[in-house]
Amino acid sequence: MINETLRKKLESGNLTDMDVLAILDWQLSLPAEEMDCGLISECDLFLAPNAPGLSSEQKDALLAGVMARISGVGESVPSSAPQRTRRQPPVKATHRARPRKALLIALITVLLLALAVGGVAYSVQRGVLNFTEDFGFARMVSQEGAEEFVSSGTLAHLELEHVDVDVLEAVYDGADLRVVYSLTDHSGEVHMAEHSSDAYVMPGEGEVTMCDYILVNGQDAYFNNDWEAPGDDPGQMLYYLQTNLPAWGVDVTGAEELTIGLPMFPLDLENPGSRRTLDFTISAVPPEGLVRHAAVKEASADGHSVYVVNSVFSPLNGYVELFYEGLTREYFYAHMNTLCEVYAVDGSILTSSYLEGPVHSESEFEGKQGMSIGFSITPTEGAWPDEMIVALEMEDYSPDWEVTLLLDPLAAEASE
Repeated sequence: MINETLRKKLESGNLTDMDVLAILDWQLSLPAEEMDCGLISECDLFLAPNAPGLSSEQKDALLAGVMARISGVGESVPSSAPQRTRRQPPVKATHRARPRKALLIALITVLLLALAVGGVAYSVQRGVLNFTEDFGFARMVSQEGAEEFVSSGTLAHLELEHVDVDVLEAVYDGADLRVVYSLTDHSGEVHMAEHSSDAYVMPGEGEVTMCDYILVNGQDAYFNNDWEAPGDDPGQMLYYLQTNLPAWGVDVTGAEELTIGLPMFPLDLENPGSRRTLDFTISAVPPEGLVRHAAVKEASADGHSVYVVNSVFSPLNGYVELFYEGLTREYFYAHMNTLCEVYAVDGSILTSSYLEGPVHSESEFEGKQGMSIGFSITPTEGAWPDEMIVALEMEDYSPDWEVTLLLDPLAAEASE
């Protein structure tokens, strides 16, 4: 976690550039697992938030030097990188020349990249990629590259009389949307709910209410999952929200940004038609080259033709919406148990899956009548396979409806 005292000094501007450089020296002297990525980012913003980058050759040289320091291979730094001496803060530098800002920012950038290579880049203790990892259930799985989708920091902040509200993280991959926000009671205490061993009283109750939906670009989206857990700060509770936008009919096609509103304030009884929200904005455009899409290779669905309406396979999550021509809502509920499995092409279980969002009513797709059903698929270990089988289970033990999906190659692979 970020040292809050240092963070406040950085944000208040009470430190000089040399103080911040000394802090960076200290961070670079630590083992990789002890480095504070958040603090390094704060130093980055303090020193030169808009500094230009370097050429690819310079970045490679800097990365080699940073990796050497992290791994303990040696103390030397490439000649293209600023020469730095290790020491512990808060000793103040008074006679040291300051490196050029462009070099410094590049060094910080490749440091964060190097930490990602070392597996410790995502250092948030409880965020959108790992909120439930110590729950013993609700396993969260993501693939390499998922952290590139995450927006971290204080995305929104509000101070009320009894509680502070902070949106800490959000992530969106083109379908799956997750948010982590905190409520911090000014009393510095959290309390267990009455007659409960695992639920808490919401901080600031009365000033704020629990979110039971969110607004995304003016459209309502409801949750597939929501969890709570105490935070690290006194009086802090953390809240995790997860939804799938296309599964809930939220259309953000062509949007560059998502404006997300958390309706966490009590209703105004004098104006019941309006709802105050805490708003923040994140990018609606996933990182380039990390999202795959699917097409139907073949289907065995009791004679029904199957089409892909929408698909997103990212390091964060897999989602596919399939349209079954001729399927009726009546038949679905009479013969299917709403369970699904995902198999590898050899017939072995590949990963877990569940039906996403509300089961759609009978609808039309490209002039055809039928039903479309969304499936959320837990990421596989490693990378997504090129093929997988999504199977809808039948209630009467008749053959499952199986659809073999073919995933397109990643952009980087397609260009080779």
